[in-house]
Amino acid sequence: FTVQWDEAMASHAHEPPFQQAANSSAAMGDADADGAPVTPMADVRQGSTLRRAVWGLCATAGVVLFSSTLKSGGGGGWPGQQLATSAVDSASVTVDSAVLRASVSNEYTRGEAGPSALQYPWLANRTVMEPHREMTVELEGTLLDTSGLTYTVRFDDLSAEESAAATTTTEADISPSSPATVTLGATGNYLMTVSALDASSEAVVAEYATEIVCKYVRRELRDLLREDRERLLKAMEITYRVPSSTGRQLYGASYQSAGEFIRAHNAMAGARECDHMHDGLGFLTLHTALTM
Repeated sequence: FTVQWDEAMASHAHEPPFQQAANSSAAMGDADADGAPVTPMADVRQGSTLRRAVWGLCATAGVVLFSSTLKSGGGGGWPGQQLATSAVDSASVTVDSAVLRASVSNEYTRGEAGPSALQYPWLANRTVMEPHREMTVELEGTLLDTSGLTYTVRFDDLSAEESAAATTTTEADISPSSPATVTLGATGNYLMTVSALDASSEAVVAEYATEIVCKYVRRELRDLLREDRERLLKAMEITYRVPSSTGRQLYGASYQSAGEFIRAHNAMAGARECDHMHDGLGFLTLHTALTM
C-alpha cells in the first residue's frame, strides 16, 4: 500500500500556481520559437491584481452603503435616538434599554444593598421577582421625556407555555410618575414587556422586554422585616402544635407537622447500615430538603 501511495503522490505532485500556468500554456501550444512558455508569471500576476481590485471596490461599496443606512434615520444615529425625539411618528419597534426599560423591586431589594440573588452567575442577566409578594415596577429611560405617550407592563408566564398549560398573563397600567404594583402567584419564568403607546391612537410605538425569574428567596432570620418575622414564627408554632391529621383539615392536604419531619430525620439518621443524614455529602442536601 505504501509503495502504491508514494507512486500516486509522485504522479500528482503539488505544483505552485505559476508552474501550473506554465504547463497549461505549453500544453495548449502557447510557446515561443524555442518552445518555452510565454511569460506565465505575468498572466498570474495580472489575474491576482484584477482580483484585488474587485475586492477593493466591493469593500468600498459596503462602507458607503452602511454609512448611508445610518444617516437615513433622520439626523443619523441609532433607532433609539430617532424614537426618543419623535416617538409618536415611529413604527412599532423593540428599543434598547437606554431608551425604555423597567426596574423591579420590593422592600428587601431597594437601597444600596440591592438583590442578593443577583450574585448567582446564572441570574446575572435576569430580573428576580418573588411569588406572593408585592413588587414595584418603575419606568426608566430617555423615552419618558417624550409627551403624548401612555405605558403598560405585562407579565407572560413562560413556564405555562412550556408545559402546554393555559398561559397566565398579568397586566397593569404604569406611568413615569406612578409605578405599577404587581404580585405574581406562582414561581417560574416570565417575560416582562413594557409597551409605550400613542395616547390618541393607542398604537404601540416602542416596547422593551426582559426575562423574569420568579423564585422564593431565603433570608437570614435577623434580616427579615418585623411583619415577615412574626408570620414565620407563628407558622412554626402551628407546625409544632397542630398534628398532621388536624392540620390537613384546617390548612389543606399539603400540610405537614413538625413531627413528620422529625420522624423522617430520625429514620434516616438512625439507620443501622448508614447515617444518611450526617455522613458525607448527604448532610447538606438532606437537611436542606427537610428545611424546604
